[in-house]
Amino acid sequence: MNKLERLEYNSNIWKFYLFKFLMSMELTIAIFVLFILSNGLTMTQTMLLESIFTVMIFFTEIPSGGFADKYGRKTSIAIAMFAGSISFLIFGLGSTFFVFLIAQLLGGLMWSFKSGSDEAFLYDTLKVLKKEKLFSKIYGKTNSFEMFNYGALAFVSSTLAYLLGYRMLFYLTSIIFFIAGLFVLTFKEPPLEKHLQEKNYFNHLWKAIKFSFTHNWVFMLVIFGGFFGAVSHLMYFLIQPLYDGGTLKLLLGLGVCIYFVACSIGSYFSHYFIDKFKEKTLIIILILIQIVALIGMFLFSVYFSLLFLFVLSFLSGIRGVASSKMINHHTSSHHRATVISVGSMMKSIVYAVLAPILGYVTDIYTIGASFLMLSFGMFCLLIVILFMFIMIKD
Repeated sequence: MNKLERLEYNSNIWKFYLFKFLMSMELTIAIFVLFILSNGLTMTQTMLLESIFTVMIFFTEIPSGGFADKYGRKTSIAIAMFAGSISFLIFGLGSTFFVFLIAQLLGGLMWSFKSGSDEAFLYDTLKVLKKEKLFSKIYGKTNSFEMFNYGALAFVSSTLAYLLGYRMLFYLTSIIFFIAGLFVLTFKEPPLEKHLQEKNYFNHLWKAIKFSFTHNWVFMLVIFGGFFGAVSHLMYFLIQPLYDGGTLKLLLGLGVCIYFVACSIGSYFSHYFIDKFKEKTLIIILILIQIVALIGMFLFSVYFSLLFLFVLSFLSGIRGVASSKMINHHTSSHHRATVISVGSMMKSIVYAVLAPILGYVTDIYTIGASFLMLSFGMFCLLIVILFMFIMIKD
């Protein structure tokens, strides 16, 4: 590698930071549901759109990861941002369920093509520079900035919506995502392990999926990351009704802000925990604390539960970086994005199964009961992980 190539690969790092910032400038984060409802749709239709979004991700997650492994992460990420730009533009122009459906399908496509490709791109860049050990630190910081930006937007977007209107926020987000797509094209693509790649795309895809389920460590990480990630995502939808309608009017905004900011802090400091603990030890610690904090959400008042929410989101930030670091470490380059996509697909499956159950439990009992049910689910995950640890040799 000559000096010019090294400079180009090094530039990928600061460009990755800027890309993550642009990607997190989703100005509609606090008003998305309100916008859908303002167009005359019911809450049932709104959640149906979210279900379709998840189904789209489910069916395109692994193929898009295989595409990234075969044709390059940069291309995959650029496609994702352009699809996202069109999605937000359609949302801004639309007012009916069918139009929003098209926008959601494109949004799911964006998520699938980005998922796994961005972190695999960063890891391969650092690998070329022989700086793989810095992955958890750099990726943790980028995740931290992304989550912190979401937390700030939780307050800002509602104010902007009042000043500019809902639709303008969708148009502005569309422009930002389009600019992000153009910016991604300036990345220097790290070389893939061409000698290991299959000429046939579907053969390559099948081998990557098979690797995910036959490599014991990777299979365990897929289960751990998928279940833990789904629980963390579901919390976002539970805290909205939990903190809405309280005597403190800012409680909802505060809760959403804590959710993202705590995750940001966890991502930022994740490399300290990853370096300090062995992989097995860190996984067990994260699950145990998660169980205790979820029980705390059930037992204590909404005001005191903010402390447990901070802990839960902080753990989510650590888990996201730790899972990515472990999967990247145990997976070769030509399968990396596909395997990460398998993990995301696992998260989609768990999410799709638990979401309606939690909705039913919340309607029949209380939101607190849903948190208690999630703690039981995490306990079951702990049992499964401990059993797999026994089966896996160091």
